[in-house]
Amino acid sequence: MIKSFVIKLLSYLNKKKLSKIAQIYSNTSIGYAAKISNRADKQSIIISDYSSFYGRIVNGPNGKVKIGRCSTIRFGTIIESACQIDIGNEVIISNNVIITDNDSHPTSVSARSDMSRSDHNGPLWHWEHARQAPVIIEDNVWIGRQVMIMKGVKIGKGSIIASGTVVTKNVPEFSLCFGNPCIIKPNKYNEEYDEKNS
Repeated sequence: MIKSFVIKLLSYLNKKKLSKIAQIYSNTSIGYAAKISNRADKQSIIISDYSSFYGRIVNGPNGKVKIGRCSTIRFGTIIESACQIDIGNEVIISNNVIITDNDSHPTSVSARSDMSRSDHNGPLWHWEHARQAPVIIEDNVWIGRQVMIMKGVKIGKGSIIASGTVVTKNVPEFSLCFGNPCIIKPNKYNEEYDEKNS
């Protein structure tokens, strides 16, 4: 009982602290160990109503992260944005997932050589020097543990991304995506969705 109270108190204090650097709605649940690093303005990160966030967001000076209503981001998940990451409503993102809209470092050998010889905390290490493309995760997507979602990917609504998958290409609506490299079985859940919503 005391442990539960302490966790609730720490979560409340963490939400209050993170609300200074991100737009967090009042009905959002923030875990006591959740972290946000934001080099842009407060409005660049939005965590909407009735969502729960227990992971980590790293946002660059031009980054934007939006998490929709009733979504959950679990423990150990990292969201890295240099340009834009949009997560829809009612999305389930499991533990230890990585979502990134950039390559982190330049792909050019000479650029990486210059970077490696420079100050490791200096500007050449910033994501602005890496290739970038937005990531869009539509409504009702379920992403399993230890998935990697790479830059420029759009995951269609109702899809499931199986644990351990590396997603490097677009996933159509209601698909099952698994493996490395990822294999997509489109429209696997479309009939089930149509029956429920008819």
